Amino acid sequence: KKVIELSLTEAKDLKVKLLGFDFTEEEMSFWQKDMIEKLNAAVKYYEEQKQSLDDKEKAIDLGTIKTAAQEFKNWREENYLGASSQINDFLLISEESQAVQTTKKRFQKINDDVQKIQRTKTRNELNKFLSRADKLLKEGEQMNKDAENLFREKYIVIPEEKTVVSTSSALESIEIKNTSTTNVESEATSTDLIPTLSIKDLVKGSLVNLKGAYQIFIEMSNYVRKLLK
Repeated sequence: KKVIELSLTEAKDLKVKLLGFDFTEEEMSFWQKDMIEKLNAAVKYYEEQKQSLDDKEKAIDLGTIKTAAQEFKNWREENYLGASSQINDFLLISEESQAVQTTKKRFQKINDDVQKIQRTKTRNELNKFLSRADKLLKEGEQMNKDAENLFREKYIVIPEEKTVVSTSSALESIEIKNTSTTNVESEATSTDLIPTLSIKDLVKGSLVNLKGAYQIFIEMSNYVRKLLK
């Protein structure tokens, strides 16, 4: 019962979070609708399982519990975990995107303050700190964009009407590639063996870069403090 209640809470929580996004892009709206339908199905299933246990409570034995648990596990793996994984990946990217924007605003404010400093030597030293922070910030932003691109490649399905329109151009693209490349397999380089980072890896890398930028902001603050002593 506790497992079902936790699963029900999780599904409802994901639904609330996902409904909080107002997508203007058709492909993302299409994906959102699909995920909401899967979450609704999960909520319905969990509620039915909970009611079923309540109805059978007095007659339940160990065998019944084992069977119910296995069926519950199988259903989650087949019908829920794929959708929840997609939604959690999306939420990770979205939260990191907000973190990137917050860090950029912080960077701009610090930069504006630094440029107001009259002493050239002090300003130049602080600009060196800012240059390092800017590099980390840009790398963090790019990694999160890479995560978003990977998310779209893996999960976003183009609506049927758009697929039909784009079929001819896609075929043309394939034909051009086929006529312009020969023995592609034999020309593979060592970079093809480098494993592709997952969405979670990319978001984590982005976060590490943002933390590095904030660490530099702290170093700048300490540097200024020493000058004022």
